[in-house]
Amino acid sequence: MHIAVDTRDLRIARTGNRTYLEELCRVFPTVTDAHQFHFIAPNWQIPSGKSPLHKIIAHLAFYWWKEIELPWHAWRKKCDVIFCTDYVVPLWASAATVPVFHDAGFWERPQDYNRLWRKLLNLLALPAARHAAAVITVSQSARERIASLTGIPLTKLHVVYEAPKHAATTSQPEDWQAILAQYQLQNKPFMLHVGVMEKRKNLTRLVEAFAQAQPHL
Repeated sequence: MHIAVDTRDLRIARTGNRTYLEELCRVFPTVTDAHQFHFIAPNWQIPSGKSPLHKIIAHLAFYWWKEIELPWHAWRKKCDVIFCTDYVVPLWASAATVPVFHDAGFWERPQDYNRLWRKLLNLLALPAARHAAAVITVSQSARERIASLTGIPLTKLHVVYEAPKHAATTSQPEDWQAILAQYQLQNKPFMLHVGVMEKRKNLTRLVEAFAQAQPHL
């Protein structure tokens, strides 16, 4: 079987989805010799920028890739499956499609996301997911919430649990002490948040929880 893997996010994602995709790309070729994986990404500069115009251009470029170029590359390579880790698979493709829905955040907290992005997601990504061969998610809770909020049948949603990142560090204890000293944290309890600074991450609640926990640490 020939499987197309959309690796666009390796060029732009910074945190969770990048790690998820990196780990899959590392492991997929070692799983079996019965399948051939094709790692596919745009060969043009991906638009970026924070202005409204830049965001509109980025959204349109994203869907040009998903709906036109990605299925064309998959067809040219005679792929049987198109696998995407960022919710969105082509609505029309010659291959079967399998997206990953990490959670139901787009529909649980729509106020945290760009309005145009949500409209395009509901217009193109949701119908594509409903017609996909399967939809992967990461927990039973996410599976139930996604089915409830999107109309994707439970029978189509399959849970594949996440695993720890395969990582090695070359840092030494003296490096850790230097960082603690930089932030004046030697011999003090602290909480470390690893992730992006976005409203949807509910960081306010994290700070409130730390304030309550601090006297007990």
